[in-house]
Amino acid sequence: MKYRQIIKCFYFVLIIALFFTNLSSAGTSYEDYERYYHYLQALIYQRYGNILMAQKEYEKTIQLDPNAYAAYRELILIYTQTGRINDAISIAEEIRKKDNSVQTQLFLGGLYTLLGDTTTAVNIYENVLTKEPENTEATVLLAGIYATINPEKSLDYWDKFISFNKDLSDGYYQKSLVLLKLKRVADAKDNLQKAIDKDRENILPRLAIAEIYELENDYLKSIQQYEECLQFDPDNLSLLSHIGALYHLAKEYDRAEKVFLKIKETSSDPNIKGSMNFWLSLIYEERKDWKNAIKYIESAIEEEPAVSKYIKLSYYWTQSGNMKKALKVLDSATKLGSDDPETYFFLGLGYTDIKEYKKAEKNFLKTLSIKDDFTDAHFYLGIIYEQTKRFEKSIPHLRRVLELNPRNDVALNYLGYSFADRGMNLDEAEQLIKRALEISPENGAYIDSLGWIYYKKGRVIEAKKELEKAIGKLEDPVIYEHLGDVEKNLGKDDNALKYYKKAQELDRKNRTLKKKIKEIQKGLK
Repeated sequence: MKYRQIIKCFYFVLIIALFFTNLSSAGTSYEDYERYYHYLQALIYQRYGNILMAQKEYEKTIQLDPNAYAAYRELILIYTQTGRINDAISIAEEIRKKDNSVQTQLFLGGLYTLLGDTTTAVNIYENVLTKEPENTEATVLLAGIYATINPEKSLDYWDKFISFNKDLSDGYYQKSLVLLKLKRVADAKDNLQKAIDKDRENILPRLAIAEIYELENDYLKSIQQYEECLQFDPDNLSLLSHIGALYHLAKEYDRAEKVFLKIKETSSDPNIKGSMNFWLSLIYEERKDWKNAIKYIESAIEEEPAVSKYIKLSYYWTQSGNMKKALKVLDSATKLGSDDPETYFFLGLGYTDIKEYKKAEKNFLKTLSIKDDFTDAHFYLGIIYEQTKRFEKSIPHLRRVLELNPRNDVALNYLGYSFADRGMNLDEAEQLIKRALEISPENGAYIDSLGWIYYKKGRVIEAKKELEKAIGKLEDPVIYEHLGDVEKNLGKDDNALKYYKKAQELDRKNRTLKKKIKEIQKGLK
């Protein structure tokens, strides 16, 4: 037998001997001894994890002594742990009738709370407070239950708790959480400040008030509280990183940079270093320092490659004017083995920018094969088809955009104007443009589209009115050309020539305008 087992046996024999001696000297019956024996056996079995044997011994104890309330409580816990809920409730109801002690009532309240019977739990805790009005445990437990089912009443119990625990920070802190649930933010902040004043080292209320300031976009006040917390946990790099992120949101880029550089120098974890490099790239992005932004995002990629970082690097190369490198980066991202639709979408945009429409089309189609409801991919694919004289293929994609987002005013205008420019579906085109104008009534391009539809419908006077309104919102060669066409239609060639020349000043490469100007000048001679 091992040494520890000998010691355990020795203590057990000693306990039994002591009980036997006490019972003999007190004239206690053998039945009393047997009851104590089974209770002690249960405790020992429970102590060493033999729950089944402990259960049997507690059950024997109760059979011998129906008033053994301690055994009842332990048995209830075992039944609850082993899934015998109905048996646990049955015993709880029995003991509830027999034992009205505060200790047992608090135990039963906890059981009913655990089982989700908050009504019974509340009644039990209220009964405890009737006996002991300043019972802290019952008060706190009632406040906790009501925090979920009746927050206003929960506040009453926290006020009660605070009234006889005025120097404790926890009461004010817990009350603030309920106030936040009730959206009484100012009162919550007031109680959090009281909690901080009661215990300057309790970081929970500081974290809570910092989060409130953060949600209110008051980043500097939030940072102040987080930095106070940092004094008690100076090695918490996660908290320090969050402070850096808040400095970034507050546009305090120099201070954010110092935080991220400090973390980068402190940590040897490559994941943390990669994260700091990413944040530093964002800071240089804000400064439009594309060279350093590229340097840091490339370092972030070295530490931990990710599609989102490749997309960001591609953007930086685009902004620095190197579209070829931007496309190469995105192509590398597609080889990571992740079918990320955004990668193919941005590749499509890049090829669209350099007018390589076949490659752009291929990547937009790939995007949609991964994510059919990618609205922007449908839109740009529709643009490519429209601009490459495949308008019939453009229509279903533009309609899909509006199916996914009926309030996409850009798509409403694009499809409506495309119809109008081709003299087709003019009634539908008018409705589309009017819907776009409901969303953005002051948009000069949309007003021009409506005027152009009126012109195509032969409503020339209405067209002129809309186009003149549009030119007051947006100086654009297309609008001036449209006004020139309207004036020419009205027989006012002098006015038409004036508008055509204005359009030509804004668009020197427009051959159609040159032709229209020559025709009018020829007619005016």
